[in-house]
Amino acid sequence: MEQRVYCSTILLILYISISLVEGELSSISENSSSGKLSVGHRAAVKCAEYSKLAKTENNECNSNILDPSNYKNRKWNYTAKVGEFPHMVILSEKEDGYRCAGTLVSERFVLSVAQCAKLFMDNATVWARIGVVERYQPNKPQAVAIKIRRSFIHPNFTADPLANDVSLLELERECQFDDLKRPACLNTETDVSNSSLFVSGYGIKHTLIERASPVLLKTRIELKNKINSTTLEEIPDGPMFLAAGSVQGMKAPCVGDAGAPLAMAANCNHKVVGLASSGRIGSEVLCARYPSDYARVSNYIEWIENIVWPNPTN
Repeated sequence: MEQRVYCSTILLILYISISLVEGELSSISENSSSGKLSVGHRAAVKCAEYSKLAKTENNECNSNILDPSNYKNRKWNYTAKVGEFPHMVILSEKEDGYRCAGTLVSERFVLSVAQCAKLFMDNATVWARIGVVERYQPNKPQAVAIKIRRSFIHPNFTADPLANDVSLLELERECQFDDLKRPACLNTETDVSNSSLFVSGYGIKHTLIERASPVLLKTRIELKNKINSTTLEEIPDGPMFLAAGSVQGMKAPCVGDAGAPLAMAANCNHKVVGLASSGRIGSEVLCARYPSDYARVSNYIEWIENIVWPNPTN
């Protein structure tokens, strides 16, 4: 009798185990057939694709790609070189204007902060200027101005308190890539503490009395835990934001730099880590001497992927 009970128990355990395995296999099969991919997969595939565009015929990195670590033992040059930031986008109501900044992340999409997209809610026409180094000479060869077709503001964005400050702007037509116009990669890692970071923009300043620059500028940025400043305690640092500030004695983003990309060099390309957020529209409170916060790109990868690359086979 005991032997029969024992055998029955073994058979029952085997049956349950087989059922569970079949269920898992069925689930995996369904996910595979439905085209479900892990978060960050599409961004990684596109990053590899875009990075190839940044290489020479000899498969070497384009010398214009900025790597802040190269400035360790030499003077920092604030002025951006031609082709140094091919992902940089100027956003404005005027074809030759400048209101805020964005990052080219695909043929049809620009990544920026929600505050920037909100500025254009009542405007019939918004322009994205790509490949521009000098603001007052927008018609140089290869520079283009493309109309914005529509914008996507993160559904959970709030201005007060500031949260989910991210937006995507869809171009009316595809941007043709070249040495001056090329997408940046999206950072999918939460820890960037050991990375050399920089930000590019036209509002970068050292003091509050400086005017916005007519040429594209760049400056080095350090994360909160690397900066010795009590003012950082007032800046949020968590899943939605990165608290960061300029390296001592250097310039920093200011008015007009909302949406400006905080990036690092990666695989011959730039990888966008954050987007200049609070204090960058109509206020100079957080310029130069104070650190600020950047919308953390890695927190919004799934949302970005579903809009920019909705086809899971891409």
